[in-house]
Amino acid sequence: MLHKFRSHQINPQTNILILGTFQPDIENGIYFLHSQKENCLWQILPACFNETSLKGLSPEFKKDFIRRHRVDFADLIASLRTGLVSRKALYNDVKLDQIVDQWNKIEEMIDALAFLEAVYFMRKTFYAMPRIEKRIMQIRNHCVRKCMRFSLLEAPGRYTNQAKIDEWTSTIIHKTICR
Repeated sequence: MLHKFRSHQINPQTNILILGTFQPDIENGIYFLHSQKENCLWQILPACFNETSLKGLSPEFKKDFIRRHRVDFADLIASLRTGLVSRKALYNDVKLDQIVDQWNKIEEMIDALAFLEAVYFMRKTFYAMPRIEKRIMQIRNHCVRKCMRFSLLEAPGRYTNQAKIDEWTSTIIHKTICR
């Protein structure tokens, strides 16, 4: 199974790269990155920049936001092993970790972005996900060698609150938190 947004081209002007894990190429009404109905990224990220929520708005609004703020997205996983994928597995960390087929070439993406200043991964823990944890540590080490900021962010998940917005703002904007 391939990544749904595999044709997404990262803007070469990107300063901030936010990494996720995988968005399956299934029919689910999602027409832009991290726009699942239950995902709160498009509430939290604009709030960091003192802007109103983009949750539920069209991809054009989101694309304008990421262009203006020089933020972009990539996911760790390029594909999952076919034949082993069920919808349930896509949302189960343990199973997802076990069925990774190909990783995206994140280090190459990082090296190609001349204005990149920081890389953030939307996850703070790696319980029962040794392959994903190992891959993230490789990317983190690559960033360290390049003297580039790398940090873990609490996943936007199914809820938003002021504490989560404050943590994202402190990490991304003020750069006072680094995990």
